Amino acid sequence: MADKTYIYKEDVGDLKNMVLIAVHFKNAFRGADQNLATVDGVWQISNSPISVKGGASFGKLVISDIAYGQISMENKDNPITLSKNKYVSLAGDIYLQTADSDSLRYCIVREVQDADKG
Repeated sequence: MADKTYIYKEDVGDLKNMVLIAVHFKNAFRGADQNLATVDGVWQISNSPISVKGGASFGKLVISDIAYGQISMENKDNPITLSKNKYVSLAGDIYLQTADSDSLRYCIVREVQDADKG
């Protein structure tokens, strides 16, 4: 399973290599006219948490379940279409960025403002 999980780590205060984001890809399929990857788990930790409840919307994502310390989100009523060289908004400042390539490649990105540049 580890080879199907993307992990992003950073040093946070005194903690070294703390896992901040983990994304598990259930499967990937490359077809003649369509490519598909299924993400079945995203985990993220924040240093500025907020209170959430089931049914709350965050951009294209809606909280579908909160149980056992886990939050599940879905986009059932908000389809996401990917094409090359695009930023697709998911929630807040979180996006899927696709490569400028005929083969579909993408990553999860977060937009941040440089405090020095305003």
